[in-house]
Amino acid sequence: MSPTVRTGAPEQEAFACSPAEAVRSDALHSSVDLEQSGACEGYFEEDYRPLRSIGKGAFGFVWLAARRIDEQEVVVKFIRKSAVVGECWVDDPDLGRVSQEVAILVRLQHPNIVKVLEVFENERFFQMVMEKHGDGLDLFEFIDMQPRLDEPLASYIFRQVRNSRSELPAWQKSAPQGHKG
Repeated sequence: MSPTVRTGAPEQEAFACSPAEAVRSDALHSSVDLEQSGACEGYFEEDYRPLRSIGKGAFGFVWLAARRIDEQEVVVKFIRKSAVVGECWVDDPDLGRVSQEVAILVRLQHPNIVKVLEVFENERFFQMVMEKHGDGLDLFEFIDMQPRLDEPLASYIFRQVRNSRSELPAWQKSAPQGHKG
């Protein structure tokens, strides 16, 4: 069964944030920063406890967290709604209005792609809870740490990526059309 989005706040039409908030959320490396951002507010904070920052990107940041009920470690991607551009929003029949990334990843079921366990949402963030594998690095972070990959390792990684993509159904290979508005 695919995850559903649990909303922790009423839906908002606009998700604007000030430049100061955008800068602050790009550098959420401490629990204080995370708390001040409001990223954990809602149902997410009832079920999970953030442990430490493990990455950031254009749309948000990633933290290692523990599920409160059993202390199982997971990776949580906090996606700032204000950073998602208009054409990257979709009206999903099961999830409601979400980013394309959320809509696609909740449906992907493949051994070479990390599984999304749950998705939460509050006024300013999507909180995408995923399985933790290894040290929680994504492919780009791994390559950054290993700038000189030997040919056998590079070939192995390429084959995994190619096989993941070639085994996906056609609807998953192309991003859904965004709804402007």
